[in-house]
Amino acid sequence: MRTTDVRRHLRRTKHGYVQVRRHERLVPFAGERGVAHAGYRTAIIVPSTDHDRPISPERFQRRVAETERFLSEKQGGFTDVNAVGGWVEHESPKDKGRLIKERTAEVVSYATRAQVAKSKADIERYVAEKRRAWRQSEVSYEFGKADLYRVGRKYHEPKKVIRR
Repeated sequence: MRTTDVRRHLRRTKHGYVQVRRHERLVPFAGERGVAHAGYRTAIIVPSTDHDRPISPERFQRRVAETERFLSEKQGGFTDVNAVGGWVEHESPKDKGRLIKERTAEVVSYATRAQVAKSKADIERYVAEKRRAWRQSEVSYEFGKADLYRVGRKYHEPKKVIRR
């Protein structure tokens, strides 16, 4: 490939220079710059209730810590985001149609394709097990493609492309 062809296939984005190929999405030069790309996101929503009753803050933190440890072991790390979750009650005749809110924690992890292949079934089993243990009618989790870039110690600036 000639130099002009290389220049034509590079584009500057907020993440640095990326290679652009026809009919392909942008592919970062991650490995060359010391940036690791984790393209899959997993999030487990941890409830602060036991069935329909609030639990103590200590017990809630134990649930969150256990989920953080699990995702760290399976996918290498986590981010804990405190949130409020809610739904409209349909089952209880007393509360039917009422908006129910509860404190939750979203424990998020990003992983590579290889990590996902090894851990997806374990994550689904974990969520099913915790649904029973936490006495929930449902426990939510998210799983899918996402883009997270981890800049490590080996990071260096991309080479400048001279435009003519």
